[in-house]
Amino acid sequence: MMIAQALTALGYNEFVVRGDTYEGIEWMVVPETIPSEEQVLAKVEELKELEASKPVRKAAILERLGLTEDELRVVLS
Repeated sequence: MMIAQALTALGYNEFVVRGDTYEGIEWMVVPETIPSEEQVLAKVEELKELEASKPVRKAAILERLGLTEDELRVVLS
C-alpha cells in the first residue's frame, strides 16, 4: 500500500500496484517520465517517517493548546 501512496504523493495517479513492490507497478497510461525505483522508495521512507511522527506531532499540538485527548474529542464532536 505504501508504494501506491508514494506514487500518489509524487503526482502519479494512473497506475495499479500488485503487491507492494516497485516491480508490481502497472502503468495504466505511460507517463512521460516514470519515477525510478530509488525515487519511489525514498518517498515511501519519507511517508513512513511522517506516519511515525504523527503521535509526537499530535502530542505537541495538544500541549500547545493545553488540551488532553479527551478534551480535544469533546471540542471536535
